[in-house]
Amino acid sequence: KLPNARADAESIAQSVVELGASTAVVVEKTMSRTDLKRGVQDFIRQIDKDRPPRVVLIFYAGHGMQEGDGIYLLPADANPKTAEQLKSQGISHDELFRSLKQGVDKNICAGNVLYLVILDTCRESLQGSTVVAGYSPEIHEPP
Repeated sequence: KLPNARADAESIAQSVVELGASTAVVVEKTMSRTDLKRGVQDFIRQIDKDRPPRVVLIFYAGHGMQEGDGIYLLPADANPKTAEQLKSQGISHDELFRSLKQGVDKNICAGNVLYLVILDTCRESLQGSTVVAGYSPEIHEPP
């Protein structure tokens, strides 16, 4: 259990609204892989097509694992033991970013959008060790 994940997500949402942004928040304690994917699609559908965003922000607080260069967001019911299980039970940061970018570019506006994806998660390996602890900035181009 991650007792602070929900509070962290709600705090970030409140902060961006106070800065004048519109926001859609999906906060669930026990989301499945399908729920996580549906949450991203729901977020995209809630973006106002008449007021295309300049910045799209996703903040994820929850469980995560790293396999090679891939970071995987894990739903509450995931318990991967192999790389194949990790890929089928989790959502890679590449998949999240690709879905977000394709959905916004195709349905809302193409071009000039800054995508910020903040992952507040541990990054354990399948062997159980922590891959990265603390702050890990990364500039990531979509696949």
